[in-house]
Amino acid sequence: MTTAIRPARFWLFMALVLAVSGSLVGCNPQMLNFVLMPFVDDKEPPKCKLASPDKKEVTVAIITSFAGLETRPEMMPIESELSERVAAEMRKLAKESKEKIQFVSSSKVRGIMNQDASGSLSRQDIGQKLKADFVIDLQINSMTLFEKGSSNTLFSGRTEIVVTCMDVSKPRGEGVIFQEIYPRVYPGARGPIDAGSSSVLEFRTQFLNVISQELARYFLPYQAIRRMD
Repeated sequence: MTTAIRPARFWLFMALVLAVSGSLVGCNPQMLNFVLMPFVDDKEPPKCKLASPDKKEVTVAIITSFAGLETRPEMMPIESELSERVAAEMRKLAKESKEKIQFVSSSKVRGIMNQDASGSLSRQDIGQKLKADFVIDLQINSMTLFEKGSSNTLFSGRTEIVVTCMDVSKPRGEGVIFQEIYPRVYPGARGPIDAGSSSVLEFRTQFLNVISQELARYFLPYQAIRRMD
């Protein structure tokens, strides 16, 4: 008896919502969309979905490295910081989407990387040692925090990162399931920022926050209304 009543109550409720919405918003379709938004799935799909369709938990290891030798003090230790920030943003999106993803700690990733001084291990090999299902490899081809030619008087974040995702379960050499170059200039239309308005650390944190939020969206659904500068 109860199961027969619930659908009827739902549709009655929807009819009332539409009636009230019509009286409130008149002929304004944008306002009607706003009223009905809680019932609409407005999330954008990721470029590379990692969550398991059968809802089993997957484990992800994030490896960040510079393509060449990096010695600038303002860039230290940006690799581990970016890995941790991307993982934190992905956790937020996974919670919103109710997807089961856990992450290998950055300290464990660094430990394996430090042991492999010769660089003989592939990213898939590292993923296997860390018992991960997927490896997200972030190779920083370039990154700067200052506007070129400004003598470090203007902040302008620029980066190019090669984003690669590997399925650890696939044979060696066949694990790449996604690869894309991520370029970013921050701030965008506003242009460079006076370096006297904040510290290098504060600007770097802002820049990394933007990068990590955008990279997290590569792998998990996100709200379409969200925009980054």
